[in-house]
Amino acid sequence: MPDAVSPPAGLDVDQVYVIHVRNGAEDRAASIERQLGARGIPFEYVLEGDRDELTPVSMARWFRGPMLAPTAETSCSFKHLLACERLVGGGHRSA
Repeated sequence: MPDAVSPPAGLDVDQVYVIHVRNGAEDRAASIERQLGARGIPFEYVLEGDRDELTPVSMARWFRGPMLAPTAETSCSFKHLLACERLVGGGHRSA
């Protein structure tokens, strides 16, 4: 059986970015923390960009047309783009 505090064999991960919301998903956060923590996988939540935080200025950076509406889909896309920026800019060996 694999060691409970080590990443699974063959998994070379130096950072995980977790797309998440600031409020209302505490059970999900606890599960993520438990699972990644048990494997010693470093992670960071991407919390910025919840639907109620999106502004025309922040959305115009990446979106046009119908994507300029502050929807759950736009928020999710926005958070994924932020995660990509962090991944590329973070100097991670796995980027």
